[in-house]
Amino acid sequence: MEEYSRDVDLRIANIFRLQRKYVLAIEKLNDLLSRNPDFVNGYIEMVGVYMDMEDPESALQVVNQGLLQYPNNQELKDAQSNLIYCST
Repeated sequence: MEEYSRDVDLRIANIFRLQRKYVLAIEKLNDLLSRNPDFVNGYIEMVGVYMDMEDPESALQVVNQGLLQYPNNQELKDAQSNLIYCST
């Protein structure tokens, strides 16, 4: 049941993102990750929201939080590399 709930929350956050309701998307993702800190897709979605907002510093913070949970996740590693490259 929890897996279903987190997938629904992720979809809701994605809808907010598509509607450019970024604050609502971030609130939903923060709530999701506070209940499911091991849900890698939540981190990836939040990185995308911050990138849509043109806030690479916050995106990098989220990437680093995700990498603490998933140090071998290639998508997070790639995002980290891209964000570091773009900030220099």
